[in-house]
Order: sequence, then C-alpha cells, then structure tokens
Amino acid sequence: VTFNKVIKLRPDLPYGYYGIAKIHFWNYLGSRDQTEYNLFLKFADLTQEKIDQSLKSNPKDYRIMYIGGNLASFREMTQSVDNSSIKAFFWSKKAVGYFEESLAINPKYYDSYLGLGLFDYAMSFVPDFLKWAVNLTGLTSNKSRGFQYIKTAFKKGILDKSEAAFHLSKIYTDYLAEYDSASV
Repeated sequence: VTFNKVIKLRPDLPYGYYGIAKIHFWNYLGSRDQTEYNLFLKFADLTQEKIDQSLKSNPKDYRIMYIGGNLASFREMTQSVDNSSIKAFFWSKKAVGYFEESLAINPKYYDSYLGLGLFDYAMSFVPDFLKWAVNLTGLTSNKSRGFQYIKTAFKKGILDKSEAAFHLSKIYTDYLAEYDSASV
C-alpha cells in the first residue's frame, strides 16, 4: 500500500516501483515461485524505465544511481538462482557501474559501498572455470577491499545499514570465524 501511494504521488520517479520490485524479488528468492519472478521482472522493468528517465533529466542524481545498482543486483541474483551465469555477470557489471557512478558523484554516499563491497567479496569466490566470464565483463575481485567497503557501509551508511550488518556478520562467522566480531 505504501509503495502504491508513492507511485501515485510521484509516478515519474522509480522509488515506488523499486519498492514493489524488491518485495517480489525477495518473495521469489524465498519461494522460487514463477509468478513472483514474473512480477519482479514487471516492476523491475518499470523501475528501470523511471531510472533511465530520471537520469536523462538529472545525470548527477546519485540516489537514483544507487537504486539502479540495487535493481541490477537483484537481477543478477535472480539470474544466479536460474544458473544463468553469463546473464548474472552482465547484471553484476551493470550494478557495479551504477554504484561506482553514484560514488563518483557523491563519495560520501556510503550506502553505495555496500553493493561494491558485496560484488568485490563475492567475485573472489567465482570458480576458476568461470573466471573467463569475470574477465570478459571487466569485473574485478578483491576480498580485502570488499570487506572494507562492507564495513564502511555499515559504519557510515544510512539506507541499508541493517543489510550491511547482516552481510558483515555473515562474513565474520562463515568466512573469518571471528564470532565475537559478528555481534556488530
């Protein structure tokens, strides 16, 4: 209901469409229900149209860039779930581009560091037989830098602080075995 109100108030902006797309994205990840996937795609496409229109009129809107990065990340994750690695790498590259542009415009928009950090960290786990795809897209992986970016998003970010806390705790427990540090 809230996102529909946002759409009604500002149908020209991506925020409401993005919120609905995000709900269907998480529902799809949890259920693998094709209807949820189709609804996600519908609202992701609408969101992308609004992102493109917004950036056409204001190419320096780092907040819209950030939403574009998150939306591309969601698309990447749905492609990963469907074992479409090449498509997933394409969306990863697009997401990273949005996050990097957001930070180029406003280096203090710390939430964008979360997206960059997650990709940096995750790409370091890509199996060797897929490294060619990572190289083809121009993506890089740096586990240490990714970890630092996630910590920066947690410490200084605003919008996705709880998500940054989740990922940081997960890294501390699952990969670093620093259980005391996980209680961020």
